[in-house]
Amino acid sequence: KRSLEIQEKNLTYNLAAGAEPQKDKYLKTVSGTKNRAISLHLQTAPNNPASTTLAFTTILRRKGRLLEFFTTSRQILRQQLDPQGLQWLDELDNIHGQLSTLLYNRPENLPLETYRDNFAKLKQQANELEDKISRRSSEFRASTQPVTLEAIQQLIPVNAALVEFVQYSPYDPKTRTWEEPRYGVYVLNPEGKAQGMDLGTVEEIKSDLDKFRVLLKKERAPLEKLKKTARELDEKLMQPVRQLIGSKEQILISPDSHLNLIPFEVLVDENNEYLIENYSITYLSSGRDLRQLTTKARKTSPAVLVGYPTYWEKDKVTIKSKGKFGNFSDSSLPGLPGTEEEVKAIGELLGVEPLLRGAATEEAVKQVQSPFILHIATHGLFETIEDPEKYPTVNKDSLLRSSLALAGVKEEKIDGDNGLLTALEATGLNLLGTELVVLSACDTGLGGISPGEGVYGLRRAFAIAGAQSQ
Repeated sequence: KRSLEIQEKNLTYNLAAGAEPQKDKYLKTVSGTKNRAISLHLQTAPNNPASTTLAFTTILRRKGRLLEFFTTSRQILRQQLDPQGLQWLDELDNIHGQLSTLLYNRPENLPLETYRDNFAKLKQQANELEDKISRRSSEFRASTQPVTLEAIQQLIPVNAALVEFVQYSPYDPKTRTWEEPRYGVYVLNPEGKAQGMDLGTVEEIKSDLDKFRVLLKKERAPLEKLKKTARELDEKLMQPVRQLIGSKEQILISPDSHLNLIPFEVLVDENNEYLIENYSITYLSSGRDLRQLTTKARKTSPAVLVGYPTYWEKDKVTIKSKGKFGNFSDSSLPGLPGTEEEVKAIGELLGVEPLLRGAATEEAVKQVQSPFILHIATHGLFETIEDPEKYPTVNKDSLLRSSLALAGVKEEKIDGDNGLLTALEATGLNLLGTELVVLSACDTGLGGISPGEGVYGLRRAFAIAGAQSQ
């Protein structure tokens, strides 16, 4: 416990410098202690209250730590209206736009090596700015107390339970070896002691999880087959949890690793009922998020609704990879008339005029200033990378892989915006105080999976931008 307290102080100091890659590497150097704390409880002393508290507290302090840091850094600079910090944020947003355009609109005659050099230079400039922004925000950062289990418990609503999933690697102190990754879950009710249990190996659960996701995507999947698969996954993930939460009707779920990619509402319980029939489910990056949800509401502007972008003269565009780094596939984007009806109907409910067709631009989205609600209905794109080692420009955790198609999306080289709002660019939106972001589009929940840090895609981007929920 003493060593983990020391590491917590060091984390607070060391995360104040460096760009995201450096912060991520530093966190990995101390990941072993988190795994040991969880192992001590789940594998060695499952009935020891002190080991339960130590493991759960460590998870609450470490999980989503980078995401929280970047989110808080931007909030601090925007709230302080610090001219130097705001200038750096603007410069960083500009570089993110250049990176996005260079990736998706690579000039036809640009030699491969030159392209790689240009991309690398922009990435280096972005890293240097991130370092400056981190240090600047730390100057304004008030001294914060480490997260405690007691403090989080006081924030849980009366009829709710916090369910914190975690992927960990068991450590055997006798043989001093690490075993294959497993999933564990911790439950905290508004009253009583914290509880935790091991759920099985990641490999076993991922097998059921992948089957479930495949069936969900199939338009004509037999309902009984889907429910059977949902039931099998529920047995491993949520049935053990229900024994710990009792009669609670709201579940605050913080998934981890690949569990971020499933809708828990669609799992099926022992009574053949979907979980959504009996529970209200709220998703968190970490139980630590409860601290943000209790802060008083900030001043916001009216809702912004975006839909039915005009992609091309014929309302259809094909985005081609042109042999760029990463095996980006051709994407044909037909118009989406249904999104016009969708945002018009919501506009009537909220009393605002939606941005439609030619007005549904990337620039319009980038200009938003803390709207009460931001609703975007369009095509969502997620690019797979089959050989990241061969194509190092975009790695699996890059926020350039996810994007939203907006009006005027183009193939050829252009100056300024290219009509694709990438997740990297979305991190620069000013959504401080925005209560809800709705992404009514395909593949917006996908991204690179990082155990302990969630999904590197649009959901991460809009959280960093300040959105309270999605």
